[in-house]
Amino acid sequence: MMRNYRSSISLFFLSAALIALSLMLPACSSGTKEDKAEFTHLAPTPRAEILRILDRIEVRPDEEKINREKGRALASLVPRCRDVENQPGYKEYNSATWSKFRRRRTSGNCEDARARVLIAQSADSVEFTADSPLGKNCIVKSGEWIDYFSVGEPKVKKADDILVTPIVPVENAHLSGAWRWPDSVKYQYLNDTQDPGHLILMTRSQFSSRKGKGPESFMPENKEYQCEYLGRWLETKSKWGLCMTDSEESFVTQMRQTCIDGYKRDSYQHWTDDDDDCLDKRAETLIKDRIRGSKLEVEFKTRGCSVTAGEWYDWYSFDEETKKPPIINDPKKIDVDHIVPLSNAHLSGAWAWSKRKKQEYANKIDSALPHLIAVSQKENRSKGAKSPDQYMPENKSFQCKYIELWTRIKRKWDLSMSSTEKVFIGTELSRCLAN
Repeated sequence: MMRNYRSSISLFFLSAALIALSLMLPACSSGTKEDKAEFTHLAPTPRAEILRILDRIEVRPDEEKINREKGRALASLVPRCRDVENQPGYKEYNSATWSKFRRRRTSGNCEDARARVLIAQSADSVEFTADSPLGKNCIVKSGEWIDYFSVGEPKVKKADDILVTPIVPVENAHLSGAWRWPDSVKYQYLNDTQDPGHLILMTRSQFSSRKGKGPESFMPENKEYQCEYLGRWLETKSKWGLCMTDSEESFVTQMRQTCIDGYKRDSYQHWTDDDDDCLDKRAETLIKDRIRGSKLEVEFKTRGCSVTAGEWYDWYSFDEETKKPPIINDPKKIDVDHIVPLSNAHLSGAWAWSKRKKQEYANKIDSALPHLIAVSQKENRSKGAKSPDQYMPENKSFQCKYIELWTRIKRKWDLSMSSTEKVFIGTELSRCLAN
């Protein structure tokens, strides 16, 4: 993301100060003995590690700057194409020259990049051509693939109807700088099966319609897939050092902002029951976060089992009389909060995620790094979609842990921070280290 000069200088000195503090001060310990006993999965992260994690998180422009610049906030690693045809060594695109870099099947290794992608992305077990001269399990014959480009996302059964191609077409990549690449890099570009967002599936008709076009000239008919397609396009251009034309950048800038502004909570399908045990992720979080030893009641039904009794600490609140988080004994008064709210994650980069990844994030239960936490409805709704520079838990003994979790989640999911958000978190971490 674009960084302005002043925020870069401020963040540089802030990082240096925090590192110095990490060497001099004891590790941060937030919470009382009761907190630790009940929430042992919130073990503190080593002070040097949390500082490194914060330092590696990208900074995006604040909303005011985005509005002022009308959304022109593309990653600085995607440069504009300037007089490509006039640069020394430039060569016109030739499809035959590029085709030689596709991995070929041999008698010793018949699995090419196309087969690997078809096998990995099939929703059902694949079948192979039985009479292949190279042997069995070489040529994929059939399976079940989702056509994300078409409205309704129909399923495709025949492998012959599917083409595997880079998200940025070879012709576009060539004109965007790939003409400079050595043969080894061209080979890697056409056969990179390690990056799940690089090689995509297209029907033959879609492939013919797209050819070498950029997003300004071709976008999937399926509007539900357009933002993911754009996000993959940008990621690939950045990763491979490919430039964008003026018209491409103009379209991508506007479309990207449309995707960011188009947040819908329903796009992040939450409270799923992935293991079919009748308990959705809300119920599983209530069971996980209950006070140890407290009475727990679960109402089992044919569908939609729910937790009907138990006791929970409201970690965001603080009771002045008991000097502890208040206890809630009615599950109907509890919300399950995403530490980093869905809308904040969306703004921070999740707008470009696939449906599957959005659903995974919305329902992630991780004992080592909690994404979901049971809190009072009052505090959760007070928090809303706010970042730590706009909202902090009332419970001061939990604030250091809250900041740590927020930072670790952002880093794990490759989500950005605004400059004010990152500076605030850095300041709070220094306070935690000092205490």
